[in-house]
Amino acid sequence: MSPNPWKIAMSIALTSCFRTAVCASLLVVLGLPSAMAVTWDGDSSTDWGTATNWAGDASPAPGDAVTIDAGALPNQPVIGAGDSHTVGSVSITAGSLDVNGILTSTGNVNVSGLGTLRIGYGGEVVGNVINSGALDSMGTITGDLTLAETSVLRIRAALGATVTGLASLGGALELDLSGVDFILDRVEFAIITAQGFTGSFSPYEVAGLADDLTFTASTIVSGGLFIYQGVVERERLDVPEPATWLLLATAMAAMLCMHMRRAMRAGQWPWLQRVWAGRRLG
Repeated sequence: MSPNPWKIAMSIALTSCFRTAVCASLLVVLGLPSAMAVTWDGDSSTDWGTATNWAGDASPAPGDAVTIDAGALPNQPVIGAGDSHTVGSVSITAGSLDVNGILTSTGNVNVSGLGTLRIGYGGEVVGNVINSGALDSMGTITGDLTLAETSVLRIRAALGATVTGLASLGGALELDLSGVDFILDRVEFAIITAQGFTGSFSPYEVAGLADDLTFTASTIVSGGLFIYQGVVERERLDVPEPATWLLLATAMAAMLCMHMRRAMRAGQWPWLQRVWAGRRLG
């Protein structure tokens, strides 16, 4: 039986389309920049956006895996206020990263070992933060926050952290309230605000409070948000009510009179006996 010309033509057409699609896909893939591992070396300054501060003199591109692991370097990376950078992931194992602008990570931001992540007031990290090192935060984490049992969370000046997702608490909480003037007798402030909490801190430490101030922490729910709240209170002496003062004064006067009469009967205070006798005779 001779081959069907129609089937042969269709087979050739389908094969040609398949080859064209494969070639086009290869061209697209080859044309895309591949994700790279980029390491901070701080050769020029602390500016994240300066290319010469990165190994190979190339700033991180979206999708790149960023590593900060040199704590001995004099220049540690800083994302300044108003700056915005996007990467694939961040790993801080030694040294520090200060975020005063916006850092977007499509993967996790991992802080471990001797690494420190600082999110300043007004700063934002977009992505999940997993901390087993040190985290200083007065800004926003747009994602989830996980604090391992070996981690330290530092909050300064009664300005807490905001987490748009869930917060898993653990490790130590260190509050530095130095320089905060607590004028009122009771001040409440949010240490962490999140959509939900699991776990707890163990322990928590407070520095910078005056001797007459006390601190307690608790978790509350307000307006649908979960708040790990700090409360600072001033120790006060309870002042008795006027009626209480009158009762105390009456009791003290009665005790004083009883003591004076016993003293006179025992021959003590002869001048008081004369005065008492004179008053009675008069």
